[in-house]
Amino acid sequence: MFKDLTEAAKGFASPDQIMKFAKGVKFPTSKQDLISALKNNNAPKQVISVLDKLPDKNYNSPQDLLSALTGTLGSK
Repeated sequence: MFKDLTEAAKGFASPDQIMKFAKGVKFPTSKQDLISALKNNNAPKQVISVLDKLPDKNYNSPQDLLSALTGTLGSK
């Protein structure tokens, strides 16, 4: 099995794949609003789990979110 969720998500939920589920999200957005939007876009549980690991803050742009995702998925 996977050592942790981040390792599990790497194969399934790359930042680019996660961003596909963020289509239509209005920025700036909070972490909780982002999670709600992705759930409404039928994002898989693995994607939502990665978002749960993000810092609880406002994301000002898609680039801001992408940067946070890259940092989260790149860390162990």
